Amino acid sequence: DDITAGNVAVTIAADDLTDGSSYAATAVITDVAGNSSDASNSIDVAIDITAPSAPTLAITEALNGVNLEELTDGLQTTVTLSEDAVAGDTVTVTLVDSDDASNVITASVELDADDITAGNVAVTIAADDLTDGSSYAATAVITDVAGNSSDASNSIDVAIDTTAPGAPALAIEAAVDGVSAAELAAGLPTTVTLSEDAVAGDTVTVTLVDDADAENVITASVELDADDITAGNVAVTIAADDLTDGSSYAATAVITDVAGNSSDASNSIDVAIDITAPSAPTLAITEALNGVNLEELTDGLQTTVTLS
Repeated sequence: DDITAGNVAVTIAADDLTDGSSYAATAVITDVAGNSSDASNSIDVAIDITAPSAPTLAITEALNGVNLEELTDGLQTTVTLSEDAVAGDTVTVTLVDSDDASNVITASVELDADDITAGNVAVTIAADDLTDGSSYAATAVITDVAGNSSDASNSIDVAIDTTAPGAPALAIEAAVDGVSAAELAAGLPTTVTLSEDAVAGDTVTVTLVDDADAENVITASVELDADDITAGNVAVTIAADDLTDGSSYAATAVITDVAGNSSDASNSIDVAIDITAPSAPTLAITEALNGVNLEELTDGLQTTVTLS
């Protein structure tokens, strides 16, 4: 059969080989009379059965879920290398879908000298490989050139949330005719009507931009709780000290989810701050000089107000 096949398999016992050693391998054929052929070509054989140590994985963007902005350039991961990692090793980050273990996503980087010097390497998961609303378990391994893979790193839960809440509606009753001193005494009260997809933990932010100075931006935020969701709205107060008498602002509201996705802005409301009262006028009532008689009162009490 060997003659027919033209080749034969010869196995070297594993126990005869030493990890870390290198060998020069050749083959000869010896006939039944004892005549041996010349040696075959020589092949270098390096024995490497020791895997690198496990790395450490970090994914800062995964802290509160990965939002649309964070995912624009892919999911950024950082793998801290083990001390025995060397240039030529390959780092692979693997994400396994929490709802479908057969959905496995990987990205790999071959280490170079700069990575070894830095002690870490960046591995990016392509955005198109990840699905909005899905969660994954992410790990990293290091594989050496011989094919030995380290144990897996720590596991990190990665939730993909790229859908922003719907836009809210903003109401500021005090802004109808300008905000007076009395209305501003406890701050400027606003009411934000929530979108139907808002949930507890989302943050509502009301922003006022100065009409005369776009760099003067004032904000106030409230984190929603279950009561706010039940009510369908939330009160957000702008601190009185943040607003300037005589200034006008454009006010809007947004809802931001825990992953960092922000809704479109609400309707805009013009807010004019007017807390300066007019100066006192002067009152004159000529008929009151000696008391108001019947004739003087016939057409009512006549007064004159000199304006400030």
